[in-house]
Amino acid sequence: MKSNELLRHLRKLLALNEKGMTDILALGHYSADAEQVRNWLRHDNEPEYTPCPDQAAAHFIEGLITARRGAKEGAPPPAPVYPISNNQVLKKLRIAFNLQGEDMHALFAAVEHPLTKQELDALFRKPEHKNYQVCSDHTLRLFLQALTEQFRPR
Repeated sequence: MKSNELLRHLRKLLALNEKGMTDILALGHYSADAEQVRNWLRHDNEPEYTPCPDQAAAHFIEGLITARRGAKEGAPPPAPVYPISNNQVLKKLRIAFNLQGEDMHALFAAVEHPLTKQELDALFRKPEHKNYQVCSDHTLRLFLQALTEQFRPR
């Protein structure tokens, strides 16, 4: 999934404005101003659209984990990996929202995309593992939709 689309989904999920987005980026040790973020959140057919760097999306996800769970005391911040894959995004969101396997199954079932335990486990395996399964853009979009329905502040 493109970084711009990912940030738009996360913005909707978290009900954030540009200032909130820059704050989470700062928690992830990435500097961006509100204007940059606004241009990243635009659709690609809009005149001010700017492609979001993979680094920004990876740092945003790390900042989201810090915002939701707090920073680990005495430990250096984790170094984001980029380009960030859909599987990594899924794993990081699982951490940020403190989701267990049952929670993940319920979220996928809520958007009528049920996964078996094996299918879900395959998404979290290392790429070298023989049972590794690539998380498609469609699967990640459905997961983000389910998270939004479940966790979005009302």
